[in-house]
Order: sequence, then C-alpha cells, then structure tokens
Amino acid sequence: MEQAKLRTYRPLAKEWGVVPETLRKFAEGITKDPHKRQQELYGSKFLELHPSGYVQEKPVDGHARALPQLKMMLPADREKAREIVDLVFELAARHPDELPDEAVRIQEWLGKLLNAEFDAEAGQPQQRRRRKE
Repeated sequence: MEQAKLRTYRPLAKEWGVVPETLRKFAEGITKDPHKRQQELYGSKFLELHPSGYVQEKPVDGHARALPQLKMMLPADREKAREIVDLVFELAARHPDELPDEAVRIQEWLGKLLNAEFDAEAGQPQQRRRRKE
C-alpha cells in the first residue's frame, strides 16, 4: 500500500509483473489468501524496501524470503499464544542455574513482537491461517 500510494497501482503492477487489480485487492485487504507466489513476491518487495526485515537464508535463486510470523506458529488467539511463550520461559526458569541472564529480555521482546503482529492484523480483515499439524 505504501508503494501504491507513492506510484499508483498500474506502474507498480507493471514493474512487479502482476495485474493492477490483483495488486489493488491485496493492498486494500480484499484478497484474503493470496497465492504463495504472490506472497513471495510481496514479501521480497517488502524486503527490498526494508532490508532489515526478518529474512531466512537466501536460497539458490538469491532472493530473500520473509520468515513466517511468530503468531503463525502459535494458537490463533492472542492470549493463548502469549501463554505458550510465557510457558516456555516458565519451564526454562525451573533450571535457574542454566538460564542465561538475557532470558527475561528475550521473553519481553517475544511478547512485544507477538503483540505487534496481532496489532498489525487488528486493522485488517480477519484472515487467520489454518494451522498445519
């Protein structure tokens, strides 16, 4: 959406090799579940603009891939997801002599990250994924 506001959909879609209407529907939150190729395209374009974003190792083709969000590995409910994160650290704290001093800061950071991911979704139409078992 950020790029569409700066340049409009048509030239942006042409540059990215997609149909303008496809791009518009994604940017405006109409498309509930974009195709995997579209997700990869939008993710790679995001990373070009925000290179400090979270990326996995670059595969053979050399294009960065976005890491999945933390919330996608946890229950869809914010409170339940937070309970899981807290439980991990609660269990780790049972061995305080082996727990690194940074554990509390890591737990706080994960909590902030998780909240940010859920907050970002709050303004979008609900489109949670089905969890792969």
